[in-house]
Amino acid sequence: MLDLLKGLSKEDKWKNHTTCGADSLTKEQVRAIFEAPIHDPDTKRLCLLRLRNKALSILMIVNGWHVHDAKRLMDSHVEDFPDYRDRDKTHRPKMLFRGRKCKEHILVHNTVGCGCLGPHCNANTNCFYNVLKWYTKVKKRSDDHFCKTATKLMSKKQRKPHFNDDGTLKERQFFRSHPKKKNNNVYPHRNQGLHSIQGVLEFWNKELNLSETPLTTNQARKTFATFGHKHTAVHS
Repeated sequence: MLDLLKGLSKEDKWKNHTTCGADSLTKEQVRAIFEAPIHDPDTKRLCLLRLRNKALSILMIVNGWHVHDAKRLMDSHVEDFPDYRDRDKTHRPKMLFRGRKCKEHILVHNTVGCGCLGPHCNANTNCFYNVLKWYTKVKKRSDDHFCKTATKLMSKKQRKPHFNDDGTLKERQFFRSHPKKKNNNVYPHRNQGLHSIQGVLEFWNKELNLSETPLTTNQARKTFATFGHKHTAVHS
């Protein structure tokens, strides 16, 4: 009985409690990341680091992913629908990302599609689908380059982590490691590390001067939840 009374006395405190979690990104910060250029500001050439980090940031913010959701994503978990059309027959290509919830391990899938105004435009650098499509194309080109050049210099022991017994490339995570300085036109056949995924928002913070304080990846999930509550929730 004493325990029950003590619990009742704390009821208001529990109801009014708010967690001290991460702050969500502002609309201006989200827009700056979504519209960030994927070309090097100095050389005007495609920057593979910017391309990968923009693709990663888009998926983390739009899907509300945890860091481990991004790390677990494999190439085989991604399905491309380049010819998809909406109910009104407008061309709206999309990609499907399969996985499981980080904590409950329930199978889920997320869809990210075209963001063009009107029919899809293949040259729109702000279209989510285009960024993801370009990233997958460069990865495919990088794998082909790896098979043609790097394998000639590898010993049998060095080939083992990269190739199956039948000579085909082993599957890698959807997000690849940063291109080496000596050859920054291809993605190495290596998985992106957890530390690199955790620093993706801070990368854009420094590149775009978004905030005086560091940005962290848990703000991506908080942004997803905050925007969903403000713009889609039914308020009584």
